[in-house]
Amino acid sequence: MSNTFLIELKIRTLSPVHIGTGEGFAGIIDRQALSYDEEEYRFPIILGHTVKGIIRSEFYKLASLYKIDPSIEKMVFGDKNTQGSAFFSPWTLDRELKNILMKFDKNESFFFDVKSSNQIDRFRKVAKHEHLFSHEVVKDNILWEGCIRGEIERDSSTSHNELPIPLIMLLFSIKQLTRIGGRKRAGAGECEVYIKKLKYNKKLWNEQEVLLLLKQSISKVCEV
Repeated sequence: MSNTFLIELKIRTLSPVHIGTGEGFAGIIDRQALSYDEEEYRFPIILGHTVKGIIRSEFYKLASLYKIDPSIEKMVFGDKNTQGSAFFSPWTLDRELKNILMKFDKNESFFFDVKSSNQIDRFRKVAKHEHLFSHEVVKDNILWEGCIRGEIERDSSTSHNELPIPLIMLLFSIKQLTRIGGRKRAGAGECEVYIKKLKYNKKLWNEQEVLLLLKQSISKVCEV
């Protein structure tokens, strides 16, 4: 038997974030930040497949640490032949913040900044000649929101505190996130993720209840 779940997230970026498009503005920016346009405003966005990738990486680390059956990761995230049971929304600007900022001048650049850097020669440890480039970043201290939803089979042999082990592992993986995007060595992409709400099998947990649930569940995960 499968039950639906919904995880609502709030994300605060603590340092500038670079999620590149692979393109830039000719002669100005070599690497443009990912964004979308709405009512003549330009807003930053982190696509769902990027979110899925970083959470899957944390899930894999935890599964390896606690020796969890690898089939659980495949069930949640899928593979090239199979659709996973979880859907990851993009991270977009927090709606309340977005509504406030849309009252200002459309030409104002609230969210983006341009950084310059130089490519380093790996062996000589010095900057390469004529390798100065610029990249656009989303400014720090911005609040984002997103969600993860789907279905997870409930199996009483792998469940604890009313939640199946795959869902507990997914929640742990979300809380492990500390970085997003590129240029991590330069300090970019630092973030904090808050699980604001969890809904599973018609039951609802708030942020504090989720944290308590995870604290109580860690011993059960280690036993699997």
